[in-house]
Amino acid sequence: MFSLAPALFGLVMSLNAFVIGFLSDRIDVKRLIPVGAVVAAAGLSLCYFIRELWQMIFYFGILCALGGSALSMLPHTIIISNWFVRLRGTAIGISSSGTGLGTLAFVPLLQLVISAWGWRNGFLALALVAGPLLVPLILVFQKSHPSQVEQRSVSSDATRSTEENAGFETKSAAAAPIEASALPGDEVLAVLLRSRRFWFCLAQFILGPLSTMPIIIHQAALLQGRGLSEMGSALIVGVYGLSVFCGMIAGGSVSDRMGREWTYTLGTISIIAGSVFLLAVPSGSRLTVPLLYAVFFGLGFGTRPSMDSATAADIFKGRHFGLIYGILQLGLGVGLFCGPVLGGLIYDMRGSYTAAVVFCMAAVLAATACIWAAEPRRGGERELV
Repeated sequence: MFSLAPALFGLVMSLNAFVIGFLSDRIDVKRLIPVGAVVAAAGLSLCYFIRELWQMIFYFGILCALGGSALSMLPHTIIISNWFVRLRGTAIGISSSGTGLGTLAFVPLLQLVISAWGWRNGFLALALVAGPLLVPLILVFQKSHPSQVEQRSVSSDATRSTEENAGFETKSAAAAPIEASALPGDEVLAVLLRSRRFWFCLAQFILGPLSTMPIIIHQAALLQGRGLSEMGSALIVGVYGLSVFCGMIAGGSVSDRMGREWTYTLGTISIIAGSVFLLAVPSGSRLTVPLLYAVFFGLGFGTRPSMDSATAADIFKGRHFGLIYGILQLGLGVGLFCGPVLGGLIYDMRGSYTAAVVFCMAAVLAATACIWAAEPRRGGERELV
């Protein structure tokens, strides 16, 4: 029952991401981000008054998620895609790494706050970060397009020169394939429904969180069930966050050189290795094996956010990218909702998380097969199929 709150958070955030994507095609996405920060701060503040489960589900699972969707990678991917072309994966990876760095910094700090003043004040501390501290930074420093500072997007000239040298400019307009992004808005969905690459991309967006969230949401409970203290578990989660941070930066950079598919596959190998270490955690307070889990699983998971965003941008970047990415986020929401609930359900039925971890290992292999089938290496989706 408790896992419903974070599960609903993921679902609502992804559902609202569709709205964010739709709006971003029509207004400056920078305007949406501070509004989301204010809504998220309000939801976190209301969590201080939680007395019953439904309040946890509503305040955190719905209100915080509505605000969080405007702070997620969707609007930032749109902004980064405006600024970067050739180094897009690297840029998205660096941006995504904030998730891991935030986990590293805030989980141990929040545990100290909770231990000293209770979990209610932990929510207030997060509300302070999401509202009064974050909003002014966004308003002052965020620039959603190079034109706002009279600059060209990074690597755009190099990319254009490469295309000209390859002879792309010599093709006649009649011979050029039709791009989905160039179609009128009312025809985009019809094109996507006929696109094999879109369906594989959507399946990968669903399977991605479905293969990791059962572990991520329940990792502290699993480790404490093996005898680790609350602070010991917080330390492991913090190391996991550091590993995610490193994986995000490395994953984005490596994918610009090796390709999205190979980088995603390396991440899968790391996730499976981490899952094996998690299953091997012995009873007691020793940290060696849990640390190995945190390092390998975190590095593998760190490749995912940048890879999802970069893959979608590689295939669907264009005038309707916000709408298309919003649709993909709906698939992400299905995985984000089902993953935590599935992990909790398996534990309630089996009395352990072993079966959930095994399921995650199988699902991550399926997600890897999907990204190979989506073929981001081919570049933008141009064919009507």
